[in-house]
Amino acid sequence: MALDSRDSSRRPVVLAAAMVAVLAASVAVAAWLSQMRGAPRRAGDAVLEHLRTRGLAAFWGRQTETLWYLLRDARGRAVGWWRLRRSPIEGGYQGHVVRRSAGSFDEEQWSLGERATEGQYQADEYALVQRPGLAVPLRQHQVTTRISLARGQVVVARTPARRRGIRASDTAPEHYVPEGVTTLVLSLAAAGGKPAVFALVFNEFGLSASGVQFAEATVEPQGPRRARITYSLVLEDLGKKVGWAEVLEFDAGGNVLRGTRPDSGITWEQASFEDVRGQFPEAARYAEPPDANSPTTREETDN
Repeated sequence: MALDSRDSSRRPVVLAAAMVAVLAASVAVAAWLSQMRGAPRRAGDAVLEHLRTRGLAAFWGRQTETLWYLLRDARGRAVGWWRLRRSPIEGGYQGHVVRRSAGSFDEEQWSLGERATEGQYQADEYALVQRPGLAVPLRQHQVTTRISLARGQVVVARTPARRRGIRASDTAPEHYVPEGVTTLVLSLAAAGGKPAVFALVFNEFGLSASGVQFAEATVEPQGPRRARITYSLVLEDLGKKVGWAEVLEFDAGGNVLRGTRPDSGITWEQASFEDVRGQFPEAARYAEPPDANSPTTREETDN
């Protein structure tokens, strides 16, 4: 059947209306996708704002806390340990972490202001030599990483043993999480129940030829005290993207109760000092606080 002239004249109007409707729908979908992609970032910002508004004392109190962990491989064998100690200082908190795994030994020290907007961090990494009943860190194979946050700037410096170090600075992203408070932030994100994104700096990946290299941590809550964390970053010097994931369970204080790396089956879990010492006798050396566990003190001494 042939169209009459009235149907023919109406056709361009109908097509134009349809195109406008499709365009409007496309714009709406694009806006929705943009909003969905931005939602985790806004959730991360909200977590950090909540923490900064309340202050660290609201979550940590004013007491010293010491936690021990055992690291196990996929077969359940103890392959390492670490000890975390956190204590209040004037205007904020400081922490000292010792980690021992197969072939390596790390010692970390940090300090943070009450609002976690300024802080200092230092990590010393060593190779290990095995002696009867002990694993001894080799100072001559030391690599030192320093990260500071002050006045909205992140400064990263990494110095291998007997070599010149490299240093860079950059503006801290709004969702940047400084060392010392990472676990607390992740636990708050899990309790919030919404996917959240944060920016971090990892010691071994913190610098590139262009400056500070930020990684991204995406938190997917799996309950009020459990979350899957996916870490990703682009290695600018190599031109490739790397990533890994871990599943963390938290205790009532926001500390890691148990962690798992799904790709390797490695786990770490809170343990008593006696259990750790029973597996690794050298842990007894770290049962008491170190003589100087403030990054600021150590930097002043170095200078």
